[in-house]
Amino acid sequence: HIKSPHTNWIGTDKLANLTQQNNNTVEIFQLDGSHVQTIGRSGETGSNGAPFNRPTWAVRAPWGDLYVSDGYGQQRMHRFTAKGEIVRSWGTTGSGPCQFGLPHCVKVDPRGRLLVIDRDNARIELFSKEGDYIDEWTDVKAANDLVIDDHGIIHLAEAEGAVALIDLDGHVLGRWGEQ
Repeated sequence: HIKSPHTNWIGTDKLANLTQQNNNTVEIFQLDGSHVQTIGRSGETGSNGAPFNRPTWAVRAPWGDLYVSDGYGQQRMHRFTAKGEIVRSWGTTGSGPCQFGLPHCVKVDPRGRLLVIDRDNARIELFSKEGDYIDEWTDVKAANDLVIDDHGIIHLAEAEGAVALIDLDGHVLGRWGEQ
């Protein structure tokens, strides 16, 4: 099943969510390696905004929905039920609200918001769990990944080897590394 892995995220449900960028699928596995589910059709490219065209990240929310950033081939986000049924897709190419240059990573914060790294626009866009636009944070460099620690501090891996620490209100608390 694994042909072109891009990212792997393991949630509190102990399932591994593996995006396969060039295969246009999200593969879900138990931690022992047994296959649970495939979302998307292997080798088929989504068109007109449908999943997937080189997906970049998949994360399961505490309420069971799966969110997938579909960034390299199209500038979209997708929301699926726990069973893998599409609920909603959103986003277009651009730099305005609900637009993306490259949605590279999606995570769910402790407040239940989706944090989407829009790498080419050097920002993080915030969405409700339904996919409605809330806000954006622009005091970030072109980022790849983020982790939220137990204290609610976002550790953002930025371009050029920098790391930023950001609170849940979007304030940069510190930054180190190449800038």
